[in-house]
Amino acid sequence: MVGALLFNYNKSMLHVKKAITLLLVLLLAVCSFAQRGALVRLTLRELQEMPPDILYRFTQENPRFLLVNGTEETLFSSDFLNYCWPDVQGYVSSALLEKEIFPLSAEKNAHLLTQSLKKISLDLQRFQAQQRLITESLKDKLYTGKIPYENYLPKNVDYIYVGEVHEHPRIQQEIVEFITSLPKIYPNRKIFVAAEYVPDAHYTAPINGDLPDLLFVENKEHLADLLGTAYPQAAHLEKVLDSGISLVGLDPANLIVHQIAQEMVEAGIQKNADLFLAAYDKINGSDFGMSMRNNVWRQHIAQLRERFPDALIVVYGGAGHIAYQINNSVPNLVKHNSFVTLFLVPQMLSQANPIFRFLSVERNIRTAFHRNIDAKIVTSWKNSSNFKKLMGADLTVITH
Repeated sequence: MVGALLFNYNKSMLHVKKAITLLLVLLLAVCSFAQRGALVRLTLRELQEMPPDILYRFTQENPRFLLVNGTEETLFSSDFLNYCWPDVQGYVSSALLEKEIFPLSAEKNAHLLTQSLKKISLDLQRFQAQQRLITESLKDKLYTGKIPYENYLPKNVDYIYVGEVHEHPRIQQEIVEFITSLPKIYPNRKIFVAAEYVPDAHYTAPINGDLPDLLFVENKEHLADLLGTAYPQAAHLEKVLDSGISLVGLDPANLIVHQIAQEMVEAGIQKNADLFLAAYDKINGSDFGMSMRNNVWRQHIAQLRERFPDALIVVYGGAGHIAYQINNSVPNLVKHNSFVTLFLVPQMLSQANPIFRFLSVERNIRTAFHRNIDAKIVTSWKNSSNFKKLMGADLTVITH
């Protein structure tokens, strides 16, 4: 019992010391501001660890601030913290890389993460300036049965991007409906699905800096060898193969493994399985890791286009790789004639794009959606719109 009390006491004191340290950082920053007339400077780590009450007070007293990464300083409006921070704070926490573990990529990642946050801040300002026009350009429709995707997809397109929130079965079911409808919509096109969930040929090829050749999934048995039957997307990708669509591996998993090995050598860390797996998950979802993976995806898509110049290429992956509004997303890297469809769930809308917090569908549509587990909401543009780059997609499908 005494041991437990001492443990709780020490734990409480740790939190107190952490809070005091943060308050001192803010106090010094405010004093610096008062003495030199300069803007308050904060690091990503300081911002991420700031308690909500202190954050609120900070935004009231500082309309602008500088986000610091090494010698780099980026100007932000505090409106970003008021309107967007609740949606991105969790991502920032998971995406930050510790220098002690990732000495080769932590600083690069912090730069990319800062630029991502700056993009969100600028997008917010643009949305606020044209909110009425944007909302009037959107159209929502409720479906309880099959969605007639042929009514939404363009006749002439080179790339269709399919972005999802992972591990939501109804999303994956709807994506299968979407992808397997494509042969009827484009009957004279050879169709490939290039998927995040299938490894590329780094899986077997040596890591020597050269881009390996494309990895084509030959059949369901080959897919099972690559993924294992327990993999969440395995059954859905089998249905894609059953529809006669060719499947290509995109993700350079072994390239990420190689990066982690280099990081650990540089950091002087002894390898162990648990630490390696945690590091893999961390860097894989960081801005540095996403940028690395997206660049490989872009190169594989270019390989596929060179071999099949007239094919319809469908790129299927997480919304973080696919959405237009994200810096260095795959559609922004590949360019050309593209159409982006995002498949989301209500509870993840503002995390996919904080601007969704300011949008709402008509009350009768919202009520009908929540009353029917099979209902889906399709959001499209009334006319072709450049605002799609701001909102993230040409078409958004919301499921339960």
